[in-house]
Amino acid sequence: MAAAGENGGGAEQPAEGAQAPAAGEGQQIRAKILNPDEALDEIYVDGALNLQVNEAIAKFEFFNIAAVDGETGEHSWRRTQRLVMPLTAAPRLMAMLQNMMTELQKSGRVRVTPQNQQAGGEPDKS
Repeated sequence: MAAAGENGGGAEQPAEGAQAPAAGEGQQIRAKILNPDEALDEIYVDGALNLQVNEAIAKFEFFNIAAVDGETGEHSWRRTQRLVMPLTAAPRLMAMLQNMMTELQKSGRVRVTPQNQQAGGEPDKS
């Protein structure tokens, strides 16, 4: 087993589509991905439900659609996962999400919703 900081010749670049996370004003953390070829578990969620932030961490709650009422069309959501991360990870996460939204808008897969309307993430059909 490789010691901490050694990866046996593995990748030394940041994760795909992202730069190394900011460590503070004007600083960046250099990091190696120790398992670049290892398959990861995937968790499917239908959407984000809630976000709680305290002094050091953020907690994101996600949901899956459990049922849809046939008459009213009302969805019943079931909370399924909670992602907990340090606030220091927020800038990198935000940059990744902004990049994703830019690419989705360019491709016409989502449209920008004016602030006074509900966001639905619907495809742009215009």
